[in-house]
Amino acid sequence: LLQFIDQREVIHRDIKPANLMRRQDGKIVLIDFGAVREINQLIVNVNGDVTTTIAIGTPGYMPSEQAGGRPKLCSDVYAVGMIGIQALTGIPPQQLQEDQSTGEVIWRQLVPKVDARLADVLEKMVRDHFSQRYQNAGEALQALLSLSPSPPPPARPPGGTASSAG
Repeated sequence: LLQFIDQREVIHRDIKPANLMRRQDGKIVLIDFGAVREINQLIVNVNGDVTTTIAIGTPGYMPSEQAGGRPKLCSDVYAVGMIGIQALTGIPPQQLQEDQSTGEVIWRQLVPKVDARLADVLEKMVRDHFSQRYQNAGEALQALLSLSPSPPPPARPPGGTASSAG
């Protein structure tokens, strides 16, 4: 879903666990589009700089550029990464420590058995500076999908029978 809204150059700006709902079919959907911002509606001044907007979002899930009123597509990627880190650590982002010299979130030592490749993807999703993150949901999704060795086999249709050689 996030890739879908990214392709339309829309920033959700308030991705957090409370805005993720599980449907009856098990799929997770993103709700509360009240803070959405379209990129093509951002105001650019005569110097070509994007003017600041009101900072909207939830502390801990909101990266610094968004807090400064300059959200980007990768701002939503940051929020999704923080949700992933919270899921692994059980600690809300507001309670995680930051490296004072880099601004990066300190979390890996809290989950020593996490797959290093997954941890690397999550760390790139939550880089302090937006230019060092995946730039959109599509890039982040591809990185996550690359962690899976192969897709699962197709499910058998209900009531189907296995053929036997014989």
